[in-house]
Amino acid sequence: MKSVMSIIFMGAAAMIFFMWTQPILGEIKLLNEKQQTLNSALSNFTEFQKQEKEILEKYNATSKEDLAKIDKFLPSMANATDLVVEVESMTRNNGLILKDIDVKNPEENQKSTFEEKKTGTGSISVSMKVAGPYKSFISFLGNLEKNLRLIEIERITFLAGDADSYEYNVAAVTYWKK
Repeated sequence: MKSVMSIIFMGAAAMIFFMWTQPILGEIKLLNEKQQTLNSALSNFTEFQKQEKEILEKYNATSKEDLAKIDKFLPSMANATDLVVEVESMTRNNGLILKDIDVKNPEENQKSTFEEKKTGTGSISVSMKVAGPYKSFISFLGNLEKNLRLIEIERITFLAGDADSYEYNVAAVTYWKK
């Protein structure tokens, strides 16, 4: 009788283990995996917070003049008016005549490239027509190059005019941060 009762208790214990304990052990294993994932995410978040704090400290240590230069290099908004004023001033200072300028705002240029989405920048297309002597145009290009605002020249074409006067068509792109 004792051996039959022992077998029944062992069978009951095995049945309890496989019916209740085994599924609970599986849940515990899943919860441990989730805990490891959450701990990893928490450590990543802590690392990002440290990096954010370091960057904020560097930003706060930057002088207002340097921040103004950075904002001029990559403005925080697509301000086509400032760009037109800058170009007009540069052409006048270099002895050129600004005949035409066409600025395509980002709203007009609906195609947003993958690179713009990835980097968080937008672009403004600019085409301008200037007239004047070759030396003045070269000086104008040098000023565009040295200008704090990032302006990328894409194409230059020209037409010969009277004596030392030429008409230049310049296609350029400038950028702004979104």
